[in-house]
Amino acid sequence: NELRQTAQALGLEFGWHYLLDLSWAIQNLGKIQNRKIMDAGAEVGILQWYLAQSGAEVYSVDRMSRANLPLRFRKRFNASGLRPEDLNSATAALVEHLRRPLAGSIYLRWPRRMLAILRDLFSQAPTQDMPGRVLIYNQDLSKLVDLPDNSIDAAVAISSLEHNTKEGLEQVVTEIMRVLKPGGVLIATLTA
Repeated sequence: NELRQTAQALGLEFGWHYLLDLSWAIQNLGKIQNRKIMDAGAEVGILQWYLAQSGAEVYSVDRMSRANLPLRFRKRFNASGLRPEDLNSATAALVEHLRRPLAGSIYLRWPRRMLAILRDLFSQAPTQDMPGRVLIYNQDLSKLVDLPDNSIDAAVAISSLEHNTKEGLEQVVTEIMRVLKPGGVLIATLTA
């Protein structure tokens, strides 16, 4: 229920199978609070936000850039870039969002975009301080050059590892294992 509530508050949707994967992964993580947890292949998915809400320092890694992360995530969570280029300022992200081309009829798409922006701008931030934080890291999982050896308590990969070649997957797992602390766990689901 907490996952669903958080997803609804952020305007995220996911299928029942994803909910099962998430629940299984969270159960197998054990303690979350005050731990460094990597969400491997995070995109803007719910797991990183749930973990931060639960008190973790989350390393949100994805090769897709989230430098222009929407305001609704920034306002609700303590999000920053691991490196300066990983997360643009909120103003720059808003300008970039407005500059993106619209697919289909401008008369149908523009009002929806403006409503979404207004909702993000005027949505209320949570009244409580968020116990954890999310560090956005726009990087391929096979090249975690900015993360030191033995620095992460756990890594979770929900339906992301299968998007690599066989050789690429070997390098990704090697890199994740390099940054995991001794005794750290890699929890992964592979739906493909």
